Amino acid sequence: MPARTLSAIASASMDFVAYSQTTDREAMAAAHRRHESSIRELSQLGFVPAGILTETTPPLGAIMHLITLPMQLLAREVVRIDGTLRMVIHQPWMVHASSGTHAIMFGRGVKLYTRCSDGRGVVTANFAAASSVPQRSRLDKQGKTMSIPALWLEHCNRVTTITAGGIAVDAQVGFADIVELTRREDPAGATMWLTLLVQTAMGVGLLFYLGRWIVQLGR
Repeated sequence: MPARTLSAIASASMDFVAYSQTTDREAMAAAHRRHESSIRELSQLGFVPAGILTETTPPLGAIMHLITLPMQLLAREVVRIDGTLRMVIHQPWMVHASSGTHAIMFGRGVKLYTRCSDGRGVVTANFAAASSVPQRSRLDKQGKTMSIPALWLEHCNRVTTITAGGIAVDAQVGFADIVELTRREDPAGATMWLTLLVQTAMGVGLLFYLGRWIVQLGR
């Protein structure tokens, strides 16, 4: 495949999920109720609420994620499917201004993100998170089961180790900054599209067999 085509695919894949800050009161309330305990613990560590980070797929995106959707629901993610079958996920976002660290809450736990002045990103999760990220992303990512206080200590230690050689922490804590960091975790363009195609095929197949089963029940 020509390099220009691969580049176009990679660029498009980065825009597959749209990030925004929701102003929907019901969604905000649901996200805060779901993550009340994590918000309280992070507040005790000096984090302050910054908003609700919302991820939205394109129309029919829910079909592409039909295989993973049950796992997200089991993890009690705050997920909504709208009228165009877009999948919308709401996640509380908090910041620790003095350390330049962002906290995003997921159904499985919390991820902390810090960006360094050389462009490197440090990501620590308190759940088993895949450490494989695109090499070009410059992310140092780790995850294991631990409490939120232990997560904060682990993350601070990792940032201290990385910055010991004179690299500073980029203390920017705006919305664009957390979006930039989370986008880096996306698979490389061609890989992402292959994954989405497989998920879509499996989702359509599941819908087909479900439809046949319903038809047979009606006979």
